[in-house]
Amino acid sequence: ALAARERAIDLAREARWEGLDATATDLAWSAIATLHEAAGRQAKADAWRRAHIEREPARAYGAVAALAQNMHAKQEWAALAAFLDGLPKEVPWSAELSRALATAMVFSGDHAGAKAAVERWRATVDAPWPSDWGMFYLLGLCARALGDKRAAARAFDQAMELTPDNPTVYPFLAWTLYELGDPQRCVAVCERALSVIGRHKNVLHAYGGAQRARGRHEEAKSSLREAIARGEPDASADLQRWYGETA
Repeated sequence: ALAARERAIDLAREARWEGLDATATDLAWSAIATLHEAAGRQAKADAWRRAHIEREPARAYGAVAALAQNMHAKQEWAALAAFLDGLPKEVPWSAELSRALATAMVFSGDHAGAKAAVERWRATVDAPWPSDWGMFYLLGLCARALGDKRAAARAFDQAMELTPDNPTVYPFLAWTLYELGDPQRCVAVCERALSVIGRHKNVLHAYGGAQRARGRHEEAKSSLREAIARGEPDASADLQRWYGETA
């Protein structure tokens, strides 16, 4: 099998340099990279994909997508952000690449850049705000990091409207509402979250803080204790600060 792969790589490489039409050339680039990858030579596969992008950027979307997917899977956020942000302008852009760039920038700490990437994402789709909860979720994360918690709450709300049973957004929306001083709504969101996604430690922590703000101290302490038991260390600090208890 290895010998067959090697021969296939040789044939694909030869085809690449035979002046074939563009479609055949693209297939040759892709075949060489894929066969290197199948043979366990990831570095060579990546090198071929990068060469394809450099030589034929307008036709190298598949190579871009494959490299981005690999970096995303490895959570190499800074490398992914730098790679996508530095692509030649001839590379066809898409909503998927904008999503990947925004995600990479959020998790690498460049929230201003991520916000710009989300705006670029919006520009690549037909509707001004497509039905993609991830766009609103990332926008909420950016707004939180940049200190605009009201905008963050709006974005998380919009994400929740599109994916009401998604466990990802609830903790962020709950904490944002708590930090905005809206304990009534925070409690409502937490109670919905606890019924949908279970006893999430961050939701329990926010629930405890909101119940304390409402004067329901027994519920607050109970929720904080459970958050601590489920591995939320910040809840321990709040339990001690608010009630003088040590978990």
